[in-house]
Amino acid sequence: MIESDEKFEPIRKACKQLGGQIARLKQAEANISIIRCESDPGFEMACEQLAEAIKDYVPEGTRCRDDWWFTVTIDNAYNRPGNDPGEITRYLESEIEKKLPDMDAEWIALTPLGRQFSAFPEFSDFGDFAIINPSDSDPAEAKARLKAILSEQFSVNFIDSEEIDASFDSEADNLAHASLGYFPLRPQLVIRLGRGLAKPNFIEFPSRLHRLAPLIVLSELAAELLLSRDDPRFDKEWKLDPSARLPDGSTMPFGLVKVPDFVILMNVHRGDVWTPGPFFQRSPDFGDLPFFETNFTPLLDFKKFKEAWETWRLTIWVLVEEMKEAGVNQKFRDAFEGSIRVVAQCRHWRACRIPDPNLYAVIATETLLNPFGKSNVAERFAAFGAALCEEDPAKRTDLEAKLKELYDQRCDFVHASGHFYSNDDDPCDDLVSPPRPEFALRHFFRCLLPILVWASEQLPNGKPLSETAFEKFQRTTVGNSVKIGKYDAEPFHK
Repeated sequence: MIESDEKFEPIRKACKQLGGQIARLKQAEANISIIRCESDPGFEMACEQLAEAIKDYVPEGTRCRDDWWFTVTIDNAYNRPGNDPGEITRYLESEIEKKLPDMDAEWIALTPLGRQFSAFPEFSDFGDFAIINPSDSDPAEAKARLKAILSEQFSVNFIDSEEIDASFDSEADNLAHASLGYFPLRPQLVIRLGRGLAKPNFIEFPSRLHRLAPLIVLSELAAELLLSRDDPRFDKEWKLDPSARLPDGSTMPFGLVKVPDFVILMNVHRGDVWTPGPFFQRSPDFGDLPFFETNFTPLLDFKKFKEAWETWRLTIWVLVEEMKEAGVNQKFRDAFEGSIRVVAQCRHWRACRIPDPNLYAVIATETLLNPFGKSNVAERFAAFGAALCEEDPAKRTDLEAKLKELYDQRCDFVHASGHFYSNDDDPCDDLVSPPRPEFALRHFFRCLLPILVWASEQLPNGKPLSETAFEKFQRTTVGNSVKIGKYDAEPFHK
């Protein structure tokens, strides 16, 4: 029951008012879902009164009426047996009393990453996110180490209590099963969500992760290109790792392995967790994260990844946020994120089960150069792509010819429906035959940079990033050769 302190009187009165309205609706055998849609005045007013009564216990600016727990509490009160107003009121008071201590609690989210991050330190803070690497193959040890890191770095207070149904300890095994063992055995991406039980913390998280994930993959790509530039032994060092295992202990198959789209929301104050339901997991803003892993080595280099992240965080993350705030054309914004999602699938070149892994990089670049789906795609890919990357006429002509050849390969593969192998052939039999898509990847980065710079120059001046503006940029670039010196950035040039 709500404490008898005078300051809780508004909550008790609001619970009584709402309890009476719920009892009235139950006696009339009304459908709670229909009532919400058709807005029963008495019921709506009682809900608003309760939300107003508890606003002092939540972070400023929170609209309690829209919180997921608020809706669930009312639904449960309605669906309980009986329609006695007193019983319903006591249930509402009891549920709210349980929630009051956590109304201003801090929340974090965890989602697993691939094994390529397992060479990282135990804890790495990148500002917008952190990566935790428990570094243990034993589930119990990994869980214990993960808890210790979360306690130390995020001040998570794990409470061992039977009253906490979804505590970390009691749910860890279930979470491991639901994530195919990727939790807690793989490195974990951690994002701070903010404070309170407010629904916006959870609703905004999928779209935030949706924007963040491609940038993490982009940094992986850049780090691998850095490695190939700095180390002439790169080709020889990329080899199958016979010790590579899936979290369940089975041998990792050849090719790209999709890391499960799995997220955990954790209450820092109590240490208990909430796993979003299927609708949340499959929502367009959350599902289909571009996280993969493979059984090839070497593992990702931490310093090179950090360097790449710091570069791309400033050029893309900030720009995408500015574009969203400015209401930039959705097609243009989608082209950035979509191209990165496609190119993510070719970052492990020998893991691609197609004879030409350049295909992914070509399609990604094509998407970037033609965000509005205009015609003359091949010409845009070669002419526009070469103009963005080379100022010298001779070099531009040479690059344009190479790009035409690259795009022709893409067309040949697509028109052949991808059937370059007979039924008896297996691309895994000859691990040297597929070409490493370094040229195509570097070209993707080299096109991405000037387009980003152009976009970033438009926003402060209030210029629209519209189809017309992009077409003008394309014509000017191809016709007049923009000064591209400021776009040059290692390691994307030979």
